[in-house]
Amino acid sequence: MVNYSMFDKTEDTAFNILNALNYCKAHGEDGLLFDKGIYRVKREKAAETVVSVSNHCGPGVKRACFLLDGFKNFTIDGGGSSFVFEDILFPVIVRNSENITVKNFTFSSENTQNMQALVTDSGEDWFEMQPETNLPVFVIEKDVYVGDRDGEHQKLRYFDEVDGETNLLVSHAGDYCFCYPQNRSIDFEMLSNGNVKATGVKRKIKVGNRLNFASITRAVANIFIDNSKNTTVQDVTLYSGIGMGIIAQNSDTVTAKRFSTRLADGRSYSINADGTHFVHCKGKIAIRDCFFEGQLDDALNVHSVYLKIEDKTERTLLLKFMHAETKGIDLIPKGGTVEIADASTLLPYETFKVESVRRINADYAEITVDKDTSAVRTGDVANEVSFVPEILFENCTVRNNRARGMLLASAGKTVIRGNLFQTPGCSIKFESDGKYWFESGSVKDVLITENRFENCCYADWGEEVIYTQPREKEEENRYYHGKIEISGNTFVNCAVRPATMNNVETFIFENNTFENCADREVKFSHCGTAEIK
Repeated sequence: MVNYSMFDKTEDTAFNILNALNYCKAHGEDGLLFDKGIYRVKREKAAETVVSVSNHCGPGVKRACFLLDGFKNFTIDGGGSSFVFEDILFPVIVRNSENITVKNFTFSSENTQNMQALVTDSGEDWFEMQPETNLPVFVIEKDVYVGDRDGEHQKLRYFDEVDGETNLLVSHAGDYCFCYPQNRSIDFEMLSNGNVKATGVKRKIKVGNRLNFASITRAVANIFIDNSKNTTVQDVTLYSGIGMGIIAQNSDTVTAKRFSTRLADGRSYSINADGTHFVHCKGKIAIRDCFFEGQLDDALNVHSVYLKIEDKTERTLLLKFMHAETKGIDLIPKGGTVEIADASTLLPYETFKVESVRRINADYAEITVDKDTSAVRTGDVANEVSFVPEILFENCTVRNNRARGMLLASAGKTVIRGNLFQTPGCSIKFESDGKYWFESGSVKDVLITENRFENCCYADWGEEVIYTQPREKEEENRYYHGKIEISGNTFVNCAVRPATMNNVETFIFENNTFENCADREVKFSHCGTAEIK
């Protein structure tokens, strides 16, 4: 392992790191170590590559502080250092690599493309706010923006209200969407004192509370893992950042140990999106002893992607990437297995081996399969199923974030054990769909045990602590999900029911305890067997 000080020869940290990593790769070094300190990073001379990142903005040229492409058996050790990113770039990209460890860092971004603001005055249908950001804030044609007016800036589209005393989301409020074409509802005005006034507000906003304003742009992620094997993120804390904390796709085995998203002093949110997110992965996903606080989406989301069948011949299928945030990703490998499912029930009715793949563009791929396609219906969906991960989420805390605790959609063995959930929405949701997000994956064997669910669903995003999303249609004696067992958990101060299950072959709810919970009823429908004890 070499020390970064050997390469610390210019004032540009990203350029020095680029040179250091090139040296390490050329000389077969096994790691890069930093002396503890504060490192400020700009993107001007950072490494550059073309990426397509699921659930972020579309494919394009991006820059990264640490670009590990084609590395093996390599560790980046921050030595407890703090990295501050002044510009919009990926802190870490790991791609086409094997046995990589990223550890001992804190990351924060000065330009998150979002904004928090303090409410200084309000009425029944208006409020005045003081932006709390180091970025310029301005108004154009009654819309509010953050960023460089003559350069990179974002239109803000929704906010969440945060209690000024508890720093929790306001009870039963949820997202206030104000700047979508179908929901244009608030007019903003820049005041001479630097504050911003909003009128046309449909609910009273409390003075002293904070508002977390967000755009819908995820230009980069924080740690992006692509087409890699055995990646570990350990003792890394994110205080702020654009996009997701860890996003892995097409990868085999990812481990997060003591990974955290945390609220810095004076902040009411941490990173802009999910804490961790895994798309079309295999092997084992292990999230242990992690802490998720203040992120603007779920702590964990695991799924693959449904592709729409647009056309076919006797032995080929033309597949379309439907959601804009999946375009450009290579999801179907040669030799893989594709299941064909009804777009409404999501139940599979045909399976093929993939003999070849022809990528047409970011929107379309054509696959050649091993047998006749006459049974396949255009308009239905295809799901590549050779990449299916096991999941372990253990001894973690999820609290004070926007949205839910986790979304689960993997057929691999899944264990959610020994965690604390204090989520504004449902803590665990089983979700797939073939009509909008096109996020795929039924679960087959899930154990939820020894967790503490405390004061969940206090804001929005669900009316049950644990919930399966119903399908548009069902088939008699067929079930989308396999076995879900919820046993040995504790529910505390939850005003909503503990669980609602639908379309599950085997459902077990037993040996759970309740403390000060108004609703203890468990509901289920279209289940093969259900044991409630």
